[in-house]
Amino acid sequence: MARNDRGWVSLIYPFAEYEFGVMDTMPKISIICTFAALLILVGCGAGSIAVGGGDDDWWITYPRMNPLSGNEVPHASWALDALQSKPVFIFLQKEQCPACALQRRILDGLLDGYLGDIAYFDIDALRDRRAFDMIAYDPDGGVGTIPLIVILTWVVDSQGQVQVGWHSTEEVVGDDRLRSYLDDALAQFRQNSG
Repeated sequence: MARNDRGWVSLIYPFAEYEFGVMDTMPKISIICTFAALLILVGCGAGSIAVGGGDDDWWITYPRMNPLSGNEVPHASWALDALQSKPVFIFLQKEQCPACALQRRILDGLLDGYLGDIAYFDIDALRDRRAFDMIAYDPDGGVGTIPLIVILTWVVDSQGQVQVGWHSTEEVVGDDRLRSYLDDALAQFRQNSG
């Protein structure tokens, strides 16, 4: 690729001059598009994880993957009580579950840095009555699978109203992904609580 007098734009869009014949407007369009993409990727302040119905969003109602999509979630009262003072992290597991043991090892290394800032509930699926409440947080509405991780925080909906935002997953989640949700939950909570 040859660098011409159009600068970096021709490096990114080397065929623009030939295919579109609009090199004079390309720098302006490119700068605008690049800036917009950076805003989307980086996020602005609290709320780098979107609020919506997508797989990776904070959900207010059941997400698109759930047969109850769009319906209200019957949040557990004990979780809502805890959410009054800090974000909530729930780990539903059971002994003799290899995936749960793997997730626990990941959590043990991660949660130490968050325990003062989050309400943490470690729920045994066979021994804790609160396990029944966890059915509401199954992301796909299928047969409940463990391990299940649920995070609750306060988010702002599309109408500007503060709502309970939640996210859950039934798969073993790595350190980086958990950290991104926990950091965002804390940022959302600080911005939207009270």
